[in-house]
Amino acid sequence: MVRYLQSFLHPPNKSNASNARNPPFSESPFEEPPSRVKEDDPLVTQAPSTPDGYFDHQVPILQSGSAGISPVSPRSPYSKEADKTSPRTPSPSSSAENALVKAEREPERAPEWLAIFFDLAWTATFSNLTSNTELTTKSTLWAYIVFFVLAWWLWAAQVAYNVKVKTTGKYHRAMMLAHLFIFGALSAFTANFSPFSHAVDPKMSSPEEFPQDEYTRKSMLGISGLFACTRFLLALSYARILYYAWEKKKEVGQLRRRLTTQIVTYLVSCVLFAAAFGVVKNDLSPKSFWIRLALWLCGIAVEVSTFIISPEVETRYLRNEDTMGDRLTTLTTVILGEGINSIAGALVFAASLIGFLPNAGGATVSAGLVIAFAFSIYIAGPRKENNGSKMTILLHFPLHLSLIVLLEALKNLLVLLSVIATIQHFSDRANTPKKGETIMDALDAAYGNLGLDLKAIAYSQLAYGNLTQDDVRELVNKVAAQAYLKIFQNYQLASDEFIANFTTYIRTDGGQARFDHPDAHLNNFTIEPWITDVLATQQISTVWIPISSAVFMCTLGVLILADEPERRQRYATFAAVTRMILGLTLGLIATSSDDRGDWAALTRFGGLSHIVAAVFFVQLLLDQFFAWITKNRLSAPSPPSASNPRHSAVVAPVHPGIPEIA
Repeated sequence: MVRYLQSFLHPPNKSNASNARNPPFSESPFEEPPSRVKEDDPLVTQAPSTPDGYFDHQVPILQSGSAGISPVSPRSPYSKEADKTSPRTPSPSSSAENALVKAEREPERAPEWLAIFFDLAWTATFSNLTSNTELTTKSTLWAYIVFFVLAWWLWAAQVAYNVKVKTTGKYHRAMMLAHLFIFGALSAFTANFSPFSHAVDPKMSSPEEFPQDEYTRKSMLGISGLFACTRFLLALSYARILYYAWEKKKEVGQLRRRLTTQIVTYLVSCVLFAAAFGVVKNDLSPKSFWIRLALWLCGIAVEVSTFIISPEVETRYLRNEDTMGDRLTTLTTVILGEGINSIAGALVFAASLIGFLPNAGGATVSAGLVIAFAFSIYIAGPRKENNGSKMTILLHFPLHLSLIVLLEALKNLLVLLSVIATIQHFSDRANTPKKGETIMDALDAAYGNLGLDLKAIAYSQLAYGNLTQDDVRELVNKVAAQAYLKIFQNYQLASDEFIANFTTYIRTDGGQARFDHPDAHLNNFTIEPWITDVLATQQISTVWIPISSAVFMCTLGVLILADEPERRQRYATFAAVTRMILGLTLGLIATSSDDRGDWAALTRFGGLSHIVAAVFFVQLLLDQFFAWITKNRLSAPSPPSASNPRHSAVVAPVHPGIPEIA
């Protein structure tokens, strides 16, 4: 305790206050010239310099070691041996003049907390869309694509900026708070996202549809306004870089023009999103949603076009190391993690309602294998690590979109199989008394498994007096309807219309329930079409399992081919080709049968998830095979050189200014 109290008396020094740093309001993202380095900088060392004060990044400095001669990385410190032998080392007579020159420093990385913040903030925004909007119809699929285009490019543009510039100043921290607000606000406008809705004037809607239409209009306003704010903030951030670039002269080259292009691009995009806000605010005609949608997509198209055409800032001028490739990999991993979370939610529903029967269980296992194999194929495949090229960034858009659609379709398949299994289990339990049970005991147990009290429901529907056969039939039908409503509500498949239809059926005395005959398989039952419509809608989305898997596999193949040609070798090319062949095979499966009965049978068997898992597993085995061949090829002894048979190794060329090290 005394030692802790003594800390109040210790003055700050280099040992106990090394982490103390009051960040400035803003910092330059560029490397500083050597003349600005202070003499007490601990990183200042003896090193060769170029006439203009900068290091010549093109001179291959050599160092000796146990393995032979190897070039020193342009970013790594110079070796002492090279300094002693190099004629470029300052002579003793000029050491006072050139002693304090800047040594090459390791590139700085954007803070890890910043990377985690943006990735999790984006994931939270998009997970709200997946949890609040069921991906079951073509219209919802298009809604997903529109929102994904907006949200994904918002993430990509912001991260592409963050990984290149310094992000620890007060200015950037203020920007972080602003983006925190924007991401949080965007997540509030994702419930039942419908960019194609014609209900632009809620005052013209019916009382039942008014709340949803009003929310849709507010969502369009919020998304347009928030995206306009993000574009303005990003233009402001690039203007800050331009301010520091203006201090540079001929060393930077065309940097100022590139930054000016970025600023103009984001300002144009800001104007387009602001115009979309004005359209939603003032134009209440049904066709105005096309104008707003066109303005959204034009804003993104302008930014993507500039991203593709405009040259990037040369990394040798920047402090930060470009870690865009790492961020893309991290986001892919986060998306797969969200898919696991979504599938786990479906399993919770099934377990709580005893819907985990063989078909659903087998599909669950194969869905887990699909996620595991997809992760392995993506991470362990023959592609360049940390590759943040423009082509790689753009190819991750279809990769991430196909992953999200695949995971949502797998979740819908599990929910569909679990609902069918729950209905089947409920019917079997109600109609098959166990040993020592009566038929009423079996009915009580069946309803109890759903969390319903059969006797309480029956008493609430009974009328005093003698019961006729029609009264009994009406009571039985209403009790059965309550069970089915409970099942679909627990699986979150009951829409407002679905609940209203069931509620009217149950509460109407002497209605259709009095004349229905619920035989086996829901024959001649009024609520049968309502149930089959929901199941059919849920089944439609299963066709996206092979389609999205095909896009995912083909994109992985193109990612390998997009790598630098000098880095590719024949076995990596073979892996890319097999990915595309297997991807096209999966795509053909989606169009192989026009018979809805065959497709329904394949779906209810869980065959789609089994097929995708099998194809992914085959690709994983092929990757291991190609890796084994590559390793054996590299470990084989090299053939002797034709010009000098006595030498089997290739000697690297030595720079004229550097003496050869024996």
